[in-house]
Amino acid sequence: MQTENNLQYQCYLWAYNNFPQIRGLFFSVPNGGLRNQREAATLKATGLTPGIPDMILLKPLAGFEFKTLIGVISPSQQKIHDTWRKAGVEVFIIRDFGSFEKIIKRIIDENV
Repeated sequence: MQTENNLQYQCYLWAYNNFPQIRGLFFSVPNGGLRNQREAATLKATGLTPGIPDMILLKPLAGFEFKTLIGVISPSQQKIHDTWRKAGVEVFIIRDFGSFEKIIKRIIDENV
């Protein structure tokens, strides 16, 4: 089974190579991972927010959350996704490359 990291890597690399116009506008948000207590406290104090999508596209504004086929959205992720959607920001749950490809192509086509 493909991991979330591998899926995100595959999608990002494809988008980067095929749509140079979104380079610098499509990027990851490294909210996850293990950190020591001091570093975690510093990151939280400087704005780290649990639940922020894995990747963000700035124009048009959208969030991308990468999950395996059996991956579950956490409560903090659901809260942020709901907040963003209420603010008019699209959030996509990506479970396979084909879905990502269709979404990015649609976004690019609609915003050229």
